[in-house]
Parts: sequence; structure tokens; C-alpha cells
Amino acid sequence: MMCNVQSAVGEAALLSPRLRQTLACLLDGSSEKEAAAHLGVSPTTLHQYVTALYRYFGVRSRAQLLARVLRHLAPPHWDELLSATGSGPALLSPRLQATLVCLLDGQSEKEVAAHLGVSPTTIHQYVTALYRRFGVASRAQLLGQILQRLTRGCRQQLLERLAGESAHGHA
Repeated sequence: MMCNVQSAVGEAALLSPRLRQTLACLLDGSSEKEAAAHLGVSPTTLHQYVTALYRYFGVRSRAQLLARVLRHLAPPHWDELLSATGSGPALLSPRLQATLVCLLDGQSEKEVAAHLGVSPTTIHQYVTALYRRFGVASRAQLLGQILQRLTRGCRQQLLERLAGESAHGHA
């Protein structure tokens, strides 16, 4: 499975070492409280770092941030990615697959509904079904779960790269 770690890291290359470390914690699935403890900062300071990351990447939520990273790490064909992990076509209906692909691309439920030509209520039901299927309660958790399941090798490469750049003080 190919991944574009260079692209994802390149986008983060202008971040300070502390923001790269924060991003690495978020990509690793840490909560803000866990990330604060890991980095030795207060939860308030960590929240400021997370807010700075949102501004930098032009997103408004952790889910959007994870979706942005997933677009860089995963191959362009999500169907292949899903089927390669055993989480894909055999287990998800075509509509759930299409909904998941749109979510992975960072679309809102309204955008997914318009894209697939169904009502927002139907998409909300699909999203709820995806949450149940993956055992999560939010979009951020869903995308984090997908990130962990589908791009384990790429995620590790990204985390190592981010950690390496942080350790060497590159800005």
C-alpha cells in the first residue's frame, strides 16, 4: 500500500516543533488531556496548540484535521484501501462505503447528502450505522479508527518523521 507521507509532512514542515508534537499525539489517537500530559503542558496550553493546528490547516475540528491527514496518507482509491483491511466491501453496503469515502474526504453530512443525492436524514442514519459498525461515538473517533486500521504503516512513518523533525529542531 502506497502512502504519501512526504506530502503530509511537507504540509506540516512550517509548524513549530511543539505543534508537530501535538499533531503527532492527535494522529496517534490521544485525547487533549492525554496529549497535554505526554507533552508536559497544561490542558489549556494544549488546547491553544490544537486551535493553532486547526487555523494552520484551515479546519474547524479534529475530524476535519484527521480527514485532511488521511487524504495525504491514503492511496487515491479508498475502495482498495478498505478492502485491503477487511473493513471494506464485504462488510459495508455500497451506500455505507460511499458515505465513508465522503467522510474520509472531509465532507459534512449535508455535502455527502448532496453528493449522493439522498436526504441529510438518510446520511445521518448511514453515519450512525458507521459509528455502530466501528464502535465509535463521533466522526473524529471514526476517522481516528480508520487512520489506525487502514494506514498503520503510513501513520507510523508520519509519526516517526514528525518526531524526527521535532527532535532535530527543524522549523
